[in-house]
Amino acid sequence: MYAGGAPGLAHSELVGVPEAETDAEGRFALESLAGLPVEERITVYKSGYVAWSNLFSFPPLRRREKTAAPAQIRLEPFPPGESHWEHMLFIDLARSSGLYGNESNPKLQTAIDRERRMR
Repeated sequence: MYAGGAPGLAHSELVGVPEAETDAEGRFALESLAGLPVEERITVYKSGYVAWSNLFSFPPLRRREKTAAPAQIRLEPFPPGESHWEHMLFIDLARSSGLYGNESNPKLQTAIDRERRMR
């Protein structure tokens, strides 16, 4: 989650990285940082599937017009012949790991390590 500045003085600052794992039925809940003006960046990942981001779609990589997370997020199987390297770039972009490093979400990092080695 990213907090911005006052109007005209915009900036981004990492204010929290809540992580969640699904239960047996695939349900999860994320804690909210109530009271802060935040841009939520939600990334959902499961090995063998295309990751989902509320900000970007893949493939092809493009910015979403609507960024609110739906009540249900359905992951699609990873397409044969699709590039794991490009998929990892997408995941890194979706969670801004270039700015804050992979250590900010250890559960997700552990989950994607196998695919990262497939690059």
